[in-house]
Amino acid sequence: MGCLSFWRFVTAKKRYSPSYRKPRNQQQALGGQNNRLRVNMQGSFFATIWYAYAHCHNNEAAHALVMTNLEKCAIDRATAVLYFDGAQCEEKFSTQQQRQKARAKATDAADKHQKTLTECIAKGGRIRKRHFVNINKGLTSAFRWDSEARNGLALFLRNRGWTVVQCETEADVRIAADTVQGDIVISGDSDLFIYQHITVVWRPVRGGGFLEYRKSDVLSALGFKSAEQLNALGVVSTNDYNHSGCETNYKIIEGLNAKGSDKAKDVPTLVKEYLADERVVFKNKGSVTFDTSIKVFVHLQQTPIATGHHEQPDDGSLEMRLRGIKKRFNDACGKFEERKQAQLASRQAINAESVSSPHRHRSSQKFNRYRTIDHPPPKKSEDPIAEPLQPLPRPRYSVKTREKTVVYEPPKGLKRYKWKPWVKPPESPLEKESTLKPKSTKKPSRKPKKPPTPIEFMNKKELLSALTWEHPRATLKIGTLQANIRMALNPRMDLAGEMIACLREAVGEANKTK
Repeated sequence: MGCLSFWRFVTAKKRYSPSYRKPRNQQQALGGQNNRLRVNMQGSFFATIWYAYAHCHNNEAAHALVMTNLEKCAIDRATAVLYFDGAQCEEKFSTQQQRQKARAKATDAADKHQKTLTECIAKGGRIRKRHFVNINKGLTSAFRWDSEARNGLALFLRNRGWTVVQCETEADVRIAADTVQGDIVISGDSDLFIYQHITVVWRPVRGGGFLEYRKSDVLSALGFKSAEQLNALGVVSTNDYNHSGCETNYKIIEGLNAKGSDKAKDVPTLVKEYLADERVVFKNKGSVTFDTSIKVFVHLQQTPIATGHHEQPDDGSLEMRLRGIKKRFNDACGKFEERKQAQLASRQAINAESVSSPHRHRSSQKFNRYRTIDHPPPKKSEDPIAEPLQPLPRPRYSVKTREKTVVYEPPKGLKRYKWKPWVKPPESPLEKESTLKPKSTKKPSRKPKKPPTPIEFMNKKELLSALTWEHPRATLKIGTLQANIRMALNPRMDLAGEMIACLREAVGEANKTK
């Protein structure tokens, strides 16, 4: 499963955008010739594994289908290392119990829907798509890849030239221990990105491609100063070993001081500072210390459970129940196919009978309506007790033709009006003499303009209107401005020149404002 919603958290709010890698570009992406492409089989191709081992008739066909999918993803046998999970570990015991309860619930639902389908087929009821969908959904949720099929696939791939590693416990811990600088890890689980030595993770997507996540780019996008902060975020967030939020933890860890006096703080120190935060203390009612997550993600240690402790199915186990449900479901599907074939044969027989002897719904249709009309008339029989004569064919009619034009009565609304002759015929434009009066060529006389109102009798509005027309371009009644000023100030010509210049400047400014 990995860290819950970690991929969504990294790409949310446009923090980081992973690059798309095509399947053929794997060799160029490796750091060197000694680097490897480390593939987590169950974390990358679980959907293919489920489809192969749930639908194929035998394990050999399922093994071949999984290998074909690996080849479609262009994973090179020379550089790829395939990792398979081993026995269950004690650190994930609570997670395993939850998954076991979910499988038991899905098994009960599939059993219930299978019984409903069987009863419906036995009673001859109508079968709908939801009957099959409900059963397949329950079987899918209850699927578990057993160790026998897992070991068989590992042996099948190893015999065909693949490098296979069967881990003691979880494959994530072994991959993190084997990864060196320049290696690429392929997995859909986000918890592999939390391990310290893993720097590049390729996440499989639909179509055979991969989304590349580089730790250096993710650290800069999240604003972390060291890789230990990202490891601490994965340790305290929801994963297979504890349950806590991711977005809230990021805000708390982002505010922690990533470096001490001389070097970066390690993950346990950051986790202790995280637990000492007042926001965490308020909500940490169970006194969680994250020792299990630190043991797995930092120290790469897991304690395996005794082999076969959870693998041996008994008569009441889920595996035996699932096998019985699948067998009864297949039998019900076979009976349903037999019923469909019988219904199809019955419909075909009814159709064949209706073609040979058509069924008529009315007595008037006892004769063939498509028979030819121009058949010879029936002959008279000499025996009077013979069968009665058949009815004569119907007479043929020609195309209908009307003898005269039909005249319809006018509507009631039109009967209110009567045609009357003109008292005086209207004038025609074709007549030479016209009774109209000739148009006058004399221009109409204009009314005299109203004299302007004196200034003494003007109101404010009339004064503003007069100023827009008269000021400042109005001329004096007598002479010009320059001549009048010089005439008034004859002995003092210097004062006259200054006054003329001042008035000209005022007129110019007034003209600009206009």
